[in-house]
Amino acid sequence: MRDISALSEFPLDILFDDGRRATYPTDRVNDLDLAYALTVHKSQGGEWKKVLLVLPPERSPIFNRNLLYTAVTRAKEELWIMGDKKTIDYMISSQYSETRMTALKEFLSDPA
Repeated sequence: MRDISALSEFPLDILFDDGRRATYPTDRVNDLDLAYALTVHKSQGGEWKKVLLVLPPERSPIFNRNLLYTAVTRAKEELWIMGDKKTIDYMISSQYSETRMTALKEFLSDPA
């Protein structure tokens, strides 16, 4: 991928790791927007017009209905979800657990 900060010529040609290529001519450069990626946890309390939720294919103990709800409700106008339908179904059917999986006790008792 090209270093955008050092870009001084157009058209902007981007080669992605998977071999796809995107070219933006000079008259289309204003169509590009600055974007950020956040975890669902970091996004709590925030809202954005457009949200892309990317779910990895492997399941995680933190994938539950509450996390999905938090992620989905960050979008004010548009939401796209990229992920396996099985992962989404798993999250919908998973109940929140009061059991917290942390190492806080060990961390606090470590003399280092």
